[in-house]
Amino acid sequence: MHLGLTYFSINEALDKQDEKPIAVEDYEVWKSLLYPIAAKDELMKKAIVEEGRSLAWVAEKINERRQAPPIS
Repeated sequence: MHLGLTYFSINEALDKQDEKPIAVEDYEVWKSLLYPIAAKDELMKKAIVEEGRSLAWVAEKINERRQAPPIS
């Protein structure tokens, strides 16, 4: 697991900051999909982490990148 951030440890840290716990489904989306994307792409990292962009937004941007004509 990346960075040792388990579902339990994340919710424990949120609790210490008087924040609501995250649902296991949200954790799984982050662990399986969003974290790997954010870890490899600084622009996506900023959008996901700092701006709170959704998985749907991320997928749309990835598709736009794939469909963009190559720069010659």
